Amino acid sequence: MTRHWVNDHEWHDIEYSELPGWVRRRIKTLHRKQLVGRHFRYRLAPVQFSAAPRYQVRLRHHISIRKGATFPPKQMKAERSPVLFLLLFLAILALIFVPIVLFGGSRGPRVTSGQLSTSTPAVTATVISPPTLTPPPAPTPSPTPVGINSHTGTYKNYYLGLVDTPEGTLSGSGCYGDFIVLINDKGAANPTYSQLVNFLQQDKTDQFPYRYTVTTVGSYYGTAESHIDLVRVQNIIDGKEQPNPPHVCADFAERLHNDAEIAGIRCAYVSVDLSGYSDPYHYGIPSNTGHALDAFQTTDRGLIYVDDTNSAGPTRSVTTVNVRVGQQYIPQSVFPESGWSNTYDSMGTVTNMLVTWDGNWNN
Repeated sequence: MTRHWVNDHEWHDIEYSELPGWVRRRIKTLHRKQLVGRHFRYRLAPVQFSAAPRYQVRLRHHISIRKGATFPPKQMKAERSPVLFLLLFLAILALIFVPIVLFGGSRGPRVTSGQLSTSTPAVTATVISPPTLTPPPAPTPSPTPVGINSHTGTYKNYYLGLVDTPEGTLSGSGCYGDFIVLINDKGAANPTYSQLVNFLQQDKTDQFPYRYTVTTVGSYYGTAESHIDLVRVQNIIDGKEQPNPPHVCADFAERLHNDAEIAGIRCAYVSVDLSGYSDPYHYGIPSNTGHALDAFQTTDRGLIYVDDTNSAGPTRSVTTVNVRVGQQYIPQSVFPESGWSNTYDSMGTVTNMLVTWDGNWNN
């Protein structure tokens, strides 16, 4: 790419060989719409003068160039430690201040048993050792906070995963981010059916209203993992923030999964394809559509599928479903209410299903 492009915002012709590798890998998409990278936009030239396709590029944003640079200030000289001066001072005192015990007895010769003693009086000297200097204990450094590892997706006892399907990484409506983010607990265990029901009774995911929205991430630069706000997910794990309210079934299943794992209950994210959906609430959902729910491997009743997407019906929308490919998708209420049937209408026939335990991160 030439240098003069930096200061304008016009489209410039570019050879196919000059296209970045990630653009060439999406060349079919480029023939339909623009591709946007970190710094540049790419498109198929709107007017083609030859049989061979022409491509164009321009800056994604206007760039302001600043002259000069501010360098960090020079490092100040390290201060000399006062401990060294104290040790030197005490060593000098030890050499100078040595108490000597004066000579004992008379100054002249002594008479002992009638004999004149001319022996020299004994001289006794005592050297007092200087006190031992114990340096103060070094301060214990405070632990450096460590966030979510962007490469492994691990944090404390948790690890993250995304839901990969044959069509690509599954997107959501922003409950935890642009993609469905699974928070997994390394210590999570399979519950009994009674423990599962108690958890579902306390969890309030199904209390959020359903809001049908169509969300597509579209083309993006880099990996799906690089577009996850890890600081926000970490704050959700630590209880400093709450996820955004769920809108569609994918969000409800995502939130119930993460609530269960944080509570220590192992959970799976389940995607199903349905045919013959009647769209009873007239949201505009096509008859061949997708749906999402969760699965729990109970220790006494086996695999239990739980659908807690809110419905315009009873107070609690927590249901169980016997999910089988080729069978009708008919939810059964976990918490029956007076005036409402325990059995919901069929949502259609299950044509495909995908059960995701944990998900993938940078795999």
